[in-house]
Amino acid sequence: MLKKAPVKYVKNKSSNQNQNNIQKKFLYLIPALFFLSVSLLYLKNLTRDIYAGDLGDLVTAAYVFGVPHPPGYALFTLLGSILSHIPFPLPIVSRVGLISIMSSILSLFIIYKFSYRTTKSLAISILSVSILAFSYPFWMQAEIPEVFALNNFLAIIILYFAILFYQEKKSKYLYLLAFFSSLSLTHHNTILTIFPSVLILTLKHWKFIFFESKKRIIFLLLSFILGLTPFLYIPIAASYNPPINWDNVSNLNSFFHLILRKDYGALPITSSTPLTVRIIILQNYFSHLFSAYSFLIIIISMIGIFKLLKSDKRLMFSFIIAFFLSGPTLLFYIAPIIKSSHEWGVIERIYVLSFVTFIFFVPFGFLFIKNFLDSKFSKKIYTTIIIFYFFIIPIMLIIYNLPKTDLSKTAIGNTFALNILLYLPKNSTLFTGGDTTTFNIWYQYYALGIRPDIYLINPHGIDYLKNTLNKEKIAKTKSSNSIKRANSIFSTHPIKVEKKLILVPKGLVFEIIPEKDLPSKDKYLNDIENILGRINMVTRKDLTTSEMNLIAAEIPLLYSNALLRIGNFINSYYNDQKIAMEFYEKALSIDNENSEVYFAIGINQYKLFKDCRKSEENIKKAISYYPVWKTYYSYLYIIYDKCNKDQKTLTDFKDYYKKYFNKDIDLEKDFRIKNLELPST
Repeated sequence: MLKKAPVKYVKNKSSNQNQNNIQKKFLYLIPALFFLSVSLLYLKNLTRDIYAGDLGDLVTAAYVFGVPHPPGYALFTLLGSILSHIPFPLPIVSRVGLISIMSSILSLFIIYKFSYRTTKSLAISILSVSILAFSYPFWMQAEIPEVFALNNFLAIIILYFAILFYQEKKSKYLYLLAFFSSLSLTHHNTILTIFPSVLILTLKHWKFIFFESKKRIIFLLLSFILGLTPFLYIPIAASYNPPINWDNVSNLNSFFHLILRKDYGALPITSSTPLTVRIIILQNYFSHLFSAYSFLIIIISMIGIFKLLKSDKRLMFSFIIAFFLSGPTLLFYIAPIIKSSHEWGVIERIYVLSFVTFIFFVPFGFLFIKNFLDSKFSKKIYTTIIIFYFFIIPIMLIIYNLPKTDLSKTAIGNTFALNILLYLPKNSTLFTGGDTTTFNIWYQYYALGIRPDIYLINPHGIDYLKNTLNKEKIAKTKSSNSIKRANSIFSTHPIKVEKKLILVPKGLVFEIIPEKDLPSKDKYLNDIENILGRINMVTRKDLTTSEMNLIAAEIPLLYSNALLRIGNFINSYYNDQKIAMEFYEKALSIDNENSEVYFAIGINQYKLFKDCRKSEENIKKAISYYPVWKTYYSYLYIIYDKCNKDQKTLTDFKDYYKKYFNKDIDLEKDFRIKNLELPST
């Protein structure tokens, strides 16, 4: 018996080793397959379209080694400059979009590492990561060449190394934290909302950081300085005077002007945005938070906060502060006035950073549930079955969000820019304005080389119409003599010109011509018919699911506005309100949420038919879509007056206007409003 005992022991040890090896392989194989699958899905869905918003500026600036809009996004643009020139079998916009995919996958990997470190559970770790990976805001940002996916990664890795240093007090984590913190400063300003949480965690060991070793302080400073090196891209790129070169950085003053976003001015909490609007934005934010993760995950996160309250209050407070500063607090502070549906898309991009920080609570919530179930069941298999039940959440997120995030076949942004460029006469001059319009044209013109014969004049700065440089160029280019020499001069937006010149809407652009060359009504209508016949306008009701994301929904509005301007021009210059009304109706068929069209129809219905009811109805509709434009209220007040509304209605309306705008509506009744003249578009 004594001789057999060692043999039996050796067999058991060998068996345990084999079992451990299988478990280790399983531990690596499952996450590897998961991350490979998500990477392939993201790559398949990656946009091939410039889409809308800032994408055209960011991608084009990267491709031409330029500087995009403030704060310059040095890290993103540097990476984009490299990727856009590597001959991958992808369009340029998609090559730059690889930054978002790689950033998102790295973000998920760090969250997985954090979750496994916290829970020691493969199932909970994969589950937590899946919820983030397939939540709409995170997934959407992984598919487009925007700055937010990279910002997410930087926030996650900063918090991760802050947690590691907090828990283990090792110098290597402190150096990595310093490096990534300074690196994040070369990208997006909102990352600053994460820093208070980092301080809460790291200052637990403040003596270790500052007093125990001079060598540590030197390495800490070197790590921080190394992270700032991408900033060098901006002055180097600007020195070559690229076509996309915001703020023309040439010295320290212009450099700080760019990276501190001084073009956009200050954002004081006492800005003109009413408190009611700020509250509406916060309500929208929390509605999106619940939609992104589901009500059940919100509850599990609350359980996670409760667990942290019992086990690690400092860590709990750091997560809570990161969430509230990067989300609700920031939104309340910067809250703009929302004028249209696509402007919700602009602000909703900011939600994602706080949504990402929120996910840090989830593993703790699942861990609490697991520990509770383990204490109730004698067999762990029951706990495993219940935990696996929660995988229904990421599965439902995939089903719901896949159609919204599949941008692989979307072409709405490219098509819009081509509809402008392709139909301009040869050797035309084109002034650009408006973010989506300008940036989409930049991509086609500078990155893809479409219509190099056109002389493109770009806006410089945030306020295109007030820019001095543009005024000088307009004055020089559009003098009466130069008009005769130039082939054709166009603008994508209304600009101020000399008195002898007029803006004539021609499809999606204005042609700038001497007033004496105004065509006859018949010739103008014939020209418009030919131009519009070549443009396939996208209607709002026909947008696909993937085209209704963020601010791409602005494009039907741009098409609709083109028809509106034609109608207004016919109204003003040819005094034909019936034909103008036809174009208003066409504009409404393109975008049934265009407030300006409802407004124009309302004015015309009174002037043409003296139809008080329909006029009032349409102006009220305009107000419902754009409730902050005082002009709508002033015109409605005049309609009430002209239609002999009772005195109580007029008095109540005046009181409402006074309360809402803090002004007397009678002071708004200028000559134009009294005569129901449409304001220039």
